[in-house]
This record gives sequence, structure tokens and C-alpha cells, in this order.
Amino acid sequence: MHVHSADAGGRHVVRMSHSTVEGHVSKLLFHYLIGGPDGIEHRVEHHALGLFTREEMTQAFARTGFSDVQYDPDGLTGRGLYLARNAG
Repeated sequence: MHVHSADAGGRHVVRMSHSTVEGHVSKLLFHYLIGGPDGIEHRVEHHALGLFTREEMTQAFARTGFSDVQYDPDGLTGRGLYLARNAG
């Protein structure tokens, strides 16, 4: 469970999220509360994200014409990053 909030221009937003994994799919559920001078709105958002192994990702890059595929486990945000060159 994660909670984030922000205030700007007289509006306040709170996002609460929860994630689960079903097989090879990560399912995320987001609830937003958006408050302003006219009241509070509630919005809901669902995301389903495929989960792949490093080998599956590397093979996908190769099949689509990329070469010299490398994986940086830190990446830009600490969550990993794939680097590849266009073979063409």
C-alpha cells in the first residue's frame, strides 16, 4: 500500500495504491481523492502490467532488430534499465 499527496493552485490530490501479482501480471489499483473549492472527487484507475524475465526482455529486443542488449540493474531510478542499439 502506498500513499502520495500533493497541493497546487488551491487543489489537493491524494493517491492511494495497492498492487498484487497474478501469474505473470502485476495488477495495480489506484484511488484518487481530488479536493478543491467545489468539493471532493473520487477517481479509480486500474493497471495490468506484464512481468518478464531478463532473458525474455533481451530476446524481445533481439527479435525486433536491436543488438548489443545490456541490462543495468540500477538504471536511472534504481529499478533497472535495458540499453540496446538499433541493428539497422
